[in-house]
Amino acid sequence: MCRRFRAIVALLFFVFMFVDATAQIPLRVATWNIQEFGSTSSTQWIRMVAVINRMDADVIALEEVTDSSDVALVPTLASQTAYPYHATSGISGTMSGNLYTCVLSRYPIVFSASRTAAQISGDATANDITRDVFEVHVQVTGAAQRTAFFSAHLKSGSGGTNEFRRAVELKRYVQAINAFKAAYPQSAFFMLGDFNEDLGDAPFGATFNALPSGLPQTYDLGNDVSFPVVYDPFTYITGQGTGFAIAVATQEDTTNNFITRQSSGRRLDYILSTGGAVVSADEVYNSAIDDGVDN
Repeated sequence: MCRRFRAIVALLFFVFMFVDATAQIPLRVATWNIQEFGSTSSTQWIRMVAVINRMDADVIALEEVTDSSDVALVPTLASQTAYPYHATSGISGTMSGNLYTCVLSRYPIVFSASRTAAQISGDATANDITRDVFEVHVQVTGAAQRTAFFSAHLKSGSGGTNEFRRAVELKRYVQAINAFKAAYPQSAFFMLGDFNEDLGDAPFGATFNALPSGLPQTYDLGNDVSFPVVYDPFTYITGQGTGFAIAVATQEDTTNNFITRQSSGRRLDYILSTGGAVVSADEVYNSAIDDGVDN
């Protein structure tokens, strides 16, 4: 695999969703922090296409689509991997580092929104998320309702300042998710992507009673956020009325290898599903050990 790729490239799930009172519809969902595409003639691109085809997901979220040159290649990538539908986030704030997220889908994308902190919070001056909250609605064939995917790429880095920023970003995702639930109470939804935090590092619980030092000059906390702010990301995201459960994916033929970023030995990438979805199988996909058999 090209060195720019994560050695472990995606979380891959087979998911059966309870989409109405009578039917279960299989849906295969993946997320991949892809880092960048490369040119369409590069080995990196060819291998990327091969991995996406191997994963064979119905819906795949890609994080770290790097700058506008990669965004321009999204239609080509979708065509070469046989995804008829795609959507890409925007860059609205000043702290994104020019990183986008993208969703490819085999089913029609009926809605997508790239939301800023100001839009979510109602505070016109709020600028407290690194990248837009990206929400995509897909109409799965046979499903009575649309299914929503919230693709996340949270702030990276260790230390209190970055933990505070991730805590606020998760608050914004929960606000967007609960708004979707209110509008579509019978619909299934997922949150997936790069959380830049390892569940295995728990317990968390750092408490902030004021803004930490070291925030960007352009950082402006929305007036709807009150102190204390507690950093307990996985407890928070599975609470707050979301109904989320974290899929317990491991690498192929293992029961305790959760690593999604081989170079650091950390588990950073997740797919969370609602109570209306039943995970029938899951895997942290590692192309280096893929034996070609789906167990």
